[in-house]
Amino acid sequence: MKKKKKKICYFCGKEATQGEHIPPKAIIDKNRKYTPVVVPSCPVHNSELSKDDEYFRWFTLSAAADDSLIKTYQFKKMMRQMKRKPKLFINIARHSVIKEVHTKGGIYLGKVPIFEFDRDRVQKSVERLTRGFYFSHKGLQLSPETEVSNFNFYLEESRNGIFELIKKNLNYLQLTNEIIEAIQSLPINIIQEDVFEYRFYIDKENTSSSIWFYMIYNRLLLTMVTGTFKQIDS
Repeated sequence: MKKKKKKICYFCGKEATQGEHIPPKAIIDKNRKYTPVVVPSCPVHNSELSKDDEYFRWFTLSAAADDSLIKTYQFKKMMRQMKRKPKLFINIARHSVIKEVHTKGGIYLGKVPIFEFDRDRVQKSVERLTRGFYFSHKGLQLSPETEVSNFNFYLEESRNGIFELIKKNLNYLQLTNEIIEAIQSLPINIIQEDVFEYRFYIDKENTSSSIWFYMIYNRLLLTMVTGTFKQIDS
């Protein structure tokens, strides 16, 4: 009998003994239908990073928060988590400042807390998204030698606004018109409608080169590219 081929971790290439959900279940509404993506993982890049998943949920919910989002299952779950495990949120509060808010016309609206976020920590989560989805679509690991750019993020009031941002990003990266048209024609991959959707392009000739767009809660757009480069990082 042939020996069963060992599965490798999507991130580090070591033997996989678990499965990692991409994106993390922490940002998904478990009461609604969704399409899970599970990739083979070692313990380090799965269960041992659960605290990073909680932080990523806080970041995405806080960044995209509006009147409709605070009524969702995910937001309520985050508030319950805050009561059970206050340490994370105490640390977040310590890195907050109070700023005065004015309208564009100069009308004073009051004071609000502004929270700073740990960019390196969020970067790790976004890189896990990218390497996980790459593994899911290509069936192989994105080489550890392949660089992953710092993510960019944007907020928009509408879904159409997000698509306009994608176009601007493609132009900023100075891609050829052929590649831009190819990316814009790609289907949107829906993990859960109105919660997490993404679009990506992997170069056919140099498969380590790719670009990824993550649309979260219909308001937050995260972008990231992979390859061997120095000029793309921001």
